[in-house]
Amino acid sequence: MTMILIDEAQIILNEAGYKTKLSIEVEGIVYFEDRSLLGLVAVYLSVQELLGKWKKQEAEFLMRHAKKLRTAPQKAWNVYSVFLTGEEIGNASLRTQLLAIDEDFQGTRKIARAGLISHADVVRALLPLLPIQNRVTLASEDLFLRLRDRVELPERSLLALLKGVDSKEIANMLLEEE
Repeated sequence: MTMILIDEAQIILNEAGYKTKLSIEVEGIVYFEDRSLLGLVAVYLSVQELLGKWKKQEAEFLMRHAKKLRTAPQKAWNVYSVFLTGEEIGNASLRTQLLAIDEDFQGTRKIARAGLISHADVVRALLPLLPIQNRVTLASEDLFLRLRDRVELPERSLLALLKGVDSKEIANMLLEEE
């Protein structure tokens, strides 16, 4: 499961335009970077492992990249540590501890998520790092009726507007229709 989640995270980050690199030192870690941001994604087998190792991995990441952060101060404000696991959260205490990681503002900005089992789950976990996504769906409908409902013009004036009639003529039509 660890490799599947790390592979998913790497694919998603690559698609978002980040350069990524799997760690050769530690299994289950991918580093990512773009012009203004850098970070790591670490995947764990369990919530307990995540809770026990995240601080150490964040500290090692910051030490390993200290020189880069000193020479690129704009990135120093945008360093992320993402901690993920596929294991479901077992109880409220673990959920609270996981939430406390998100709210820890020392060192890096943090994202900690559990219960990730699908590509969509990983996307949701990484949303703070991804470009704004807007799903637009267009239904097959009469665009004239849709425009008429939104513009609130008399039908005759709207038709004239759509046909490219001179604005003075449209203004006269609107005055006549009052």
